[in-house]
Amino acid sequence: FLVFQENADPVTASSSNLDLVLFVSAGPANAEVRVEFAGDPASVIERPVAQNALEAIEIPDTALVTITTNDGVETKGVRVLSDQPISLYGLNRYQATTDGFTAIPVDALGLHYIVVTYEDQDEPSTQRLPGFPGVRIESRAQLAVLAVEDGTRVEITPTANINHGSANRAIGVPYEIVLNR
Repeated sequence: FLVFQENADPVTASSSNLDLVLFVSAGPANAEVRVEFAGDPASVIERPVAQNALEAIEIPDTALVTITTNDGVETKGVRVLSDQPISLYGLNRYQATTDGFTAIPVDALGLHYIVVTYEDQDEPSTQRLPGFPGVRIESRAQLAVLAVEDGTRVEITPTANINHGSANRAIGVPYEIVLNR
């Protein structure tokens, strides 16, 4: 299971400008990979990946997998299944900005995590990118949590005050959310 976080300011970015790609690397055996989208159950991608090869799987715009809310729960998870062990990497690319991640297999997940990010400001820093007219990038720290089982309870304890839109959380005060797969 994985999720894509918002990359660029949605006011200036459109889904047609955003590239979401999964890179799947098979080990010593061929793998059959299946990608499912919680927000669009009808969309499924099935792809063979040859042994010791890397395959790029582009996520269609119709899959609607990018998280866009502050302090909310959305149904936008991506489930990746394989009949063989694989390595899985995600790429979220928009003009002049790229995010990437390595997916953690479900059997390797733990119970305690620390989010490491840059220091956020009270107001987002807005950057206009030279050579890209009309593109505005808002810099904000982000956190996304994805449940692999229904009824997953997540306790979050902010180490800084959070004041983004409807999200107002005090430093050191834990809060809980409940997520479904």
